[in-house]
Amino acid sequence: MEFEIAKEQNRHEKDMRSTDLGFLGWFFGDGRNTQTFVALIGVLSGLVIFGTCLIAAYRKPAEAHFWSDAGLKALAFAGTSLGYLFGRGAVSARK
Repeated sequence: MEFEIAKEQNRHEKDMRSTDLGFLGWFFGDGRNTQTFVALIGVLSGLVIFGTCLIAAYRKPAEAHFWSDAGLKALAFAGTSLGYLFGRGAVSARK
């Protein structure tokens, strides 16, 4: 009987925790790794935008200067996000 009560209590706590997190909390987790996940999404989106700009510059050579500038900005964004990830890892390793 005590096992069933403990099992029900754990199920209830799990349900309460999942409702407290909300949609983004369900997607990113409970907050320990949220900043890392957001930075990783920034890296991936920057690289995808950079690739899209390269394709657009290849298809429209007349507008290649515009697309190269936009691609460099997207690559800089991805690099900054990647720098944040490595910088965060170095700071946490020192603690």
